[in-house]
Order: sequence, then structure tokens, then C-alpha cells
Amino acid sequence: MVRLGGISIFVGSVVALLSVWLSGGFGELPRAEEYGIWGVWVALLSS
Repeated sequence: MVRLGGISIFVGSVVALLSVWLSGGFGELPRAEEYGIWGVWVALLSS
């Protein structure tokens, strides 16, 4: 159950980040900064 809770928190965070990104919430950030945010999430997925 603990693992399922952790997975749901992670998926919820990714969905929230994706919704902010698609709505233009990162519009003020340079493209390199935006890719840096996504790079952290990809690194978390690979670990």
C-alpha cells in the first residue's frame, strides 16, 4: 500500500506539472530552464 501511495503522489505531481506546462504557466521561463524541470522528472523516472 505504501508503494501505491508513492506512485499516486508521483503521478499526481507529473499530471499537475504537465497541466501547468500545457496551459503556458512556464511561459516566463527560458526554454533551457523549462527543459531542466522536465529533466529532473525524467531522472526520477529512471531511478
